[in-house]
Amino acid sequence: MEVEGQRRIQASAAALADIGRPRKKAFELASREERIIMIGGDYNSAGQSFVDANRDQINWLESQGVMLEEAAARANAWLEGRMADHARWKGGE
Repeated sequence: MEVEGQRRIQASAAALADIGRPRKKAFELASREERIIMIGGDYNSAGQSFVDANRDQINWLESQGVMLEEAAARANAWLEGRMADHARWKGGE
């Protein structure tokens, strides 16, 4: 029990040490292609509200020479591929 208590104290101290530090967005941690797909997927889900709330991501996308519609299409293709993989796995193929 003592070790468990020490771990909790250490976790709390680590969490407090992070207070006030700017956090990186998931977009910034992803590879270029993953980021494009993430932006496209979020746009597919949220539409214009995503664009309005994440202008920095749209600017980054355009700086990469990728239009929002293309990113959305890439996200759809990625999702369709994942669904097909899942169907094959569930089917035992």
